[in-house]
Amino acid sequence: MHARHLIAHAASLLGACAAAVSLALVLPTPAQAASALVLQDQTALRAAPKDAAPLLTPLWRGEALELRGVKGDWLQVWDHGRERGGFVRAQVLLSIPAGDAALPELLAQLRLVRQQAGAEALGLGLAAALIERADSDWLAGPEGAEMLDALVQLQERL
Repeated sequence: MHARHLIAHAASLLGACAAAVSLALVLPTPAQAASALVLQDQTALRAAPKDAAPLLTPLWRGEALELRGVKGDWLQVWDHGRERGGFVRAQVLLSIPAGDAALPELLAQLRLVRQQAGAEALGLGLAAALIERADSDWLAGPEGAEMLDALVQLQERL
């Protein structure tokens, strides 16, 4: 079941990446909301910022969430894919800076993750974050080519 979920998740991320690349080449970059990627499979999205709160849904490594607030050790998030908000412990999320200033850091993280077996979903999430933040010149340059090469490599491993 887990492998089937990963394959479906990867396929949807690849489709989203392809669409984002196409749009990035023709549209100006919009302002970015603060976001984060899930670092661990089965991360709990909870109804309130406490461990005893009802579990809304498990989240999977590499899924992107919009950050909406901080409550102690918890982050209030919105999951656009599920159209659902909730709370996640901050230590299981990788915060992604907004805008093109994040590109060097995201590319460095992708370089690391692409070498780790089992981290394909997180790598796909990093690639998607790069595509969302990059302009057409960056995507057409050597860094964009490196990102696309990593994207293909991660997809082939799935």
